[in-house]
Amino acid sequence: MRAVWLKDLTHTHPPEGKVISISYIADENGFHAVGDAIPTPPPVPIAIQRALAYIAAHPQRVENAYEQRYY
Repeated sequence: MRAVWLKDLTHTHPPEGKVISISYIADENGFHAVGDAIPTPPPVPIAIQRALAYIAAHPQRVENAYEQRYY
């Protein structure tokens, strides 16, 4: 069963005249808002996607910091 702490729908009437509606839920997974007025991030560029895929496919060996000695 999913516990819902808060759920609401709000409307705003800006000077431009278009009504803005935003619904939201706050639950055990955090705050989630949905609406046309909420900005969304741009898509991740292809070069960045490829770089992230390469990094995931080729993990680097991490040395134990305690074994490194600096004199």
